This record gives sequence, C-alpha cells and structure tokens, in this order.
Amino acid sequence: MLKRGLAFTALCIMLLGGLLPSSCADARHWSASLDRVIGDGAGGAITLYAVMKGANRRDFYVQRISPAGEKMWGANGTLVGTADKGSVAASNVRMVTDGSSGAIIVQTNSGYAVGKRTITLSRVDSSGKLVWQRDSAPVDRIVADGQGGAIAAWVAGTTISLNRFDSMGRPLWGESGTAIDRPSYGSNSLELADDGDGGAIIAWLETDPARARAGQPVTTEEVHAQRIDADGRMAWGNGGITLYVSPEDAAASWLRIARDEDGNAFLAWQQYATVTIESGSPQGLLFGVRLQKLDPAGAGMWEPNGVMLRPDESAGPGNAPPMAPEVLGDGAGGAIVTWQLVRPGEEGVYAQKVAADGSVLWQAGGVKTLSLPVGVANAVYTMSDGTGGVIVATNFYDLLPRQRGVRMLRLDAEGNTAWVIEPVNVSVDVTLGTFTAVSDGQGRLLLGWATRKTDMADAEVSFVQRIDSNGELLWGHEGIRLSD
Repeated sequence: MLKRGLAFTALCIMLLGGLLPSSCADARHWSASLDRVIGDGAGGAITLYAVMKGANRRDFYVQRISPAGEKMWGANGTLVGTADKGSVAASNVRMVTDGSSGAIIVQTNSGYAVGKRTITLSRVDSSGKLVWQRDSAPVDRIVADGQGGAIAAWVAGTTISLNRFDSMGRPLWGESGTAIDRPSYGSNSLELADDGDGGAIIAWLETDPARARAGQPVTTEEVHAQRIDADGRMAWGNGGITLYVSPEDAAASWLRIARDEDGNAFLAWQQYATVTIESGSPQGLLFGVRLQKLDPAGAGMWEPNGVMLRPDESAGPGNAPPMAPEVLGDGAGGAIVTWQLVRPGEEGVYAQKVAADGSVLWQAGGVKTLSLPVGVANAVYTMSDGTGGVIVATNFYDLLPRQRGVRMLRLDAEGNTAWVIEPVNVSVDVTLGTFTAVSDGQGRLLLGWATRKTDMADAEVSFVQRIDSNGELLWGHEGIRLSD
C-alpha cells in the first residue's frame, strides 16, 4: 500500500525549498523576526530591534552592549530606520559586523502603498554614530567582507547580482555590481558566504527542464556555485561549477553554505523523492542530506554529489525524510550538519559530524539534540561551540501552563551532550515573538528575542542575553531589556 504521508511530506519539502516566499522558506528568518544580534568583537554584542511608534510605524534601533551588560549607545541606541507596521521589513532587516565593533544594516520598507518600496544600507561605528546611509537594490543576502565593508547579493528574475561596499558605503564593483544570468535558477535558493579574502562564494539551485513533469510542482535537481573575487570577477569560470545532479525520481532543496578558516566552503542540501513510495521501499534511500566540501579553487573534495547522510531507520518507521539542514565548519577541516526529522509522535533536531576527509564520525543516523514542539512554527539555529562541537537552539512551548521560551543544547566534539538549558527565557500567558541565536566568535553565545506584551498586541519588548561556554547566563536570568 502506498504511504500518503510520504507523498505529502515530499510535497511539503518541495514547497519549503523553492515555491514559498523566502520568509517562509528560510528557518533562519522565521516568522517576523525584527531582532538581530551579532558579536562586537570585544566580548559584547550589537543588537537591532524595533519599537512601535503609534499605530502604523516601527522605528529600528541599533544598540551595543558591553561584556558587563551595559548599554553603550545611550538609553535607546542609534535610530537607523523607520517602516510601516505592515512592511515586509519584518523579514528583511539584517545586520553584519563592520569588523571594528560597529555594524552594517540593511532595511526594507514596503509598507502598504504600491510602488513605495525603499531599501537602505547603513553603517553605525563603534561609538554608535551613523557613518553613512544609502539607497540600495533589494538585498536577499549580505555578509561582511572582512575589510570594514559588506557584500550584498540579490536576485531579479533569473539574474543573480552582487556588489561590494567599502567602509564608507561606496560600491566597489560599479553601480550595478556583478551580474550572473541563470535561466534555470530555482526561486529563493540563493546562498552567500564570504571567501575570507574580500570576495564571496555563492550557491544556488537550478531546475532541469528535461525532467519537468506535466501537472507536477517545479523541482530543482542541480546545485551550482561560484566565487566572486575581491574585484568582482568570477573566479570559477563564467558558468561557475556544478557540484550536484540529483538521481532519477529525486530533487534537491533547502541549500545552505558555510566557510572555514582555510577558505574551504561547505554546502549542504536535502535530497528528497519526487515520487510516491511505499513504506520500507528501497526508494526511501532517496531521502537524505548531502554535504560537499569545496576547496578555494572550487574543486569538490569529497565524493561526487556529496556525502549522503540518512536518518537511522531502526529508530522509527522507515523512510522518514530529514528536512531543513544547516551546516557549519568544525574548525578542523570538517563540518557539522543538523537537520529536522519528523516521525509519528516525534519531531526533533539531529546532528552529524563529517571529518576533513569526508568520513562520518558520529553514530549512524546522527545524534538527537532537541525535540521540537509539535504543531508550532519552529526556529532552529546552529552554532559552533568553538571546540569542534555544536550548539542548537530552538523555541520552547508548553500549552499548560502557557509558557514559551528558547531551549539550547551543546554537543561536544565527540557528539556527547555537554549541557542543556530549558528554557533560556520564559514568557507566561503572552507570545514569545521571535529570537536570534549566534556565536560571538569567542566561545560565547548571544541570544536576542522579542516578547509581545499581550497576545493581541503588536508592540513587543526586546531583550538580549549572553551565555558562556558552560551554558551560564551572564546578563541576569531575564537578560537585558532593550525597549519598553
């Protein structure tokens, strides 16, 4: 008998991977997250948050917090922009470091009025001064260039464009930037990482028109990558490289990219079946997560089409498809990948470590980290612990009593649980809005979140917390409150 659930799951994967808007398809920008937090390079944090002003306006502020938990840029921080309450800025406010204890911010304001979309790039220096602000093309991804500026990437139709801005906001690759036309580009699939030398590495999915099926959803069957050097030139040939072509009856989705200190890039994506399969069928092996390592010249360092990671089928019903992978370097030439797995009665996040030579290090099927609340939109963040392990953070939810918060768990370099925090913050009888969790690059974690004042209110209260390598909360039990 055919398993309807697997066919439905495959359809959900296709939707998540390329057919929904990016705000739905991207776990890192889950829901309407307005809070962003990054390390300031000196043991503190820089955080971006929104404040409701009247019925239809949000003001965006950037605040720097010292290692001791003191606000360094005045009571409210630096005002960097304003948006209508209904603006899609909710999913398009992003921030990266300028490398000098300041930040570069991109903000989109669409508002309610047709044709009134505006996008700005801004830089705030270490003292909280707004150094520059300029209009920008729509930005889908942005990374620091490691030299005081940033590299922004965006897609218009099937054309991928990038530009680099220096520390004063000047475009270094011309006003229009570098453009790459990809007629088979898979919607919402662009990924971006810095290359460690003033340039960027991009990756994306493409469709294979020859494999299209009438009446079936559009799928993406190929993974491509390109490196843009510090001068805006394509370093891996005009066409870039093709590092994956899916097998028959399979497709790819949910592409992610990370870079290590040696200039290698790690790419992870989920492979899923595009046909309805029977439970326990060999075709269930089409479900999995693939991982590839590219050297600075763009050569694949692991097996063709990438290392395949699959769930441990002995732990539950067969053919459970892993979804929503995330990837990070382990600091020793290898990588750690996490994915979400849904089985009857269970939703959880699993992790697997792959060595520099492509061999799988942790137990078959990966190590379970945290359970996910069933039926609740989940945000999952993965971060390096700085010693070859991984820290996973996800939202916490209990119906009775109505408590919401953030759970965090650390696996050490051998895949053993080092500590669990359940939860970091608790909101009782009101909504935990959104949260962002990142590493500060110095062995500690930074957590930013917003809590609505009531279930029906638009106004949110924003907080930030710092956590050490042992899981200890450093800025009090409730963190630092950023807004009223």
